[in-house]
Amino acid sequence: MPLNADWEPALLELFATGLHATVPLGGEQLSQVQRGNSSQARDGLARLARTLHWLAGLLQSTEALEDVPVEIRPTWHQAASKVNEAACKASDLLAVAGESPPRSDQLLHTTLQNWLKQCLSLESGSSVILPLAWPADSAPRQSGSQAALAVLRRHDYDSGSLAIVNIDGSGTEYHPQQLQGPPTRPRLCIAPVVVGPVSWNRLCNSTFWFFVLRPCLPSPESGGGVTARESVPSRDRHPALLYEALLPFLTKEDRSQQLSQQLQSASRERWGQRWSSVPRGDESKVHTVLEALALSLQEPDLLKGPHRTNRVD
Repeated sequence: MPLNADWEPALLELFATGLHATVPLGGEQLSQVQRGNSSQARDGLARLARTLHWLAGLLQSTEALEDVPVEIRPTWHQAASKVNEAACKASDLLAVAGESPPRSDQLLHTTLQNWLKQCLSLESGSSVILPLAWPADSAPRQSGSQAALAVLRRHDYDSGSLAIVNIDGSGTEYHPQQLQGPPTRPRLCIAPVVVGPVSWNRLCNSTFWFFVLRPCLPSPESGGGVTARESVPSRDRHPALLYEALLPFLTKEDRSQQLSQQLQSASRERWGQRWSSVPRGDESKVHTVLEALALSLQEPDLLKGPHRTNRVD
């Protein structure tokens, strides 16, 4: 059952309530991520994987399901499945990034083969959430990797779209942003980068995804691990590789053309059009996960009516 305008606020409110509730083990694990007690706590990909696993456990728990209205439960189960799959993929990528070359390249190739088999078998109207990561900037709070999420949507047999959800950290400068709300108290909002429609075979090209994910792999000189500063040559490790080279490759347009097309269609019924308030911080990646989840449950024909903003403070 897809997400619609009436159920979305209630569903996201339930998610938010659960995230702030005192849940045995899960709440403690999330607090550790936010406090930075783990050896990988400052690594975005490690935090993303832990938050996905924690949220998957919450969505699948009996206690949480008891508070979910009956009419929303099919969507809740669908959300739990999507988050659990994304959590497994984030763990896969974290394990690959922890290996040393050339084994890391070999494992990434094998991992992508498994991921893309699932993508190629998606039914029309279905979507899958994939983890992304690249080395973060040299600032202390961004050591390790920067993590984001990609939502791959199949519109029909031949075409689909790709949305990049990145709310906090490096790469957000490539996302559409605008001030919304009253002039006396405006809030900064950000939208996913959406590319499509694109041939489905092109979207599921293993070479494309290998280059998307390769920046999080260690170089022979780094000694292994996603926290290494120079995992790949500096010209290839910046998010510009994704936003300025790889995404334009999908539609054979430059980034300015893609952005112009996205902004022109912002008021239409197009999948992926979501404006969200930029939170004060998203170190645990909770906001990124919730936005990607809402996007994966979104249907084009459910975007009718006034342009809506999902607020996440």
